[in-house]
Amino acid sequence: MLAHRLAASQSPLVEFSAASEQFIETIESSETLKARARAICDERAELLTAALSECVGRESTDSGARLAAGLFLTTWTVATSQAYWVFRQGEDTDEAKAAFLALVDQGIVGLKAAMNGTPYA
Repeated sequence: MLAHRLAASQSPLVEFSAASEQFIETIESSETLKARARAICDERAELLTAALSECVGRESTDSGARLAAGLFLTTWTVATSQAYWVFRQGEDTDEAKAAFLALVDQGIVGLKAAMNGTPYA
């Protein structure tokens, strides 16, 4: 799974450390940066929806693709938020990463259940 491969390769996308926490705090303290982060989230959802629908030969407006993309991105967002919360409690990067991966795994189970019977399963 992508999240586990990223974690194993020490990708900065799943780094929960003092340095990455400072980056998040910088964004959270700026209305402009928060607005840009929301816009990027919207762009990611559109790109993922298009990629998913293209993979199964459907239009990018396909509701199943939109749902799958939304569930995936929401899972990732919640897992990231929880990982930073865990990191803030004890500054343990391994514990934060474990929390992230556990929530991603749980969210993917829900995503698979939601997509059962669709081309996205």
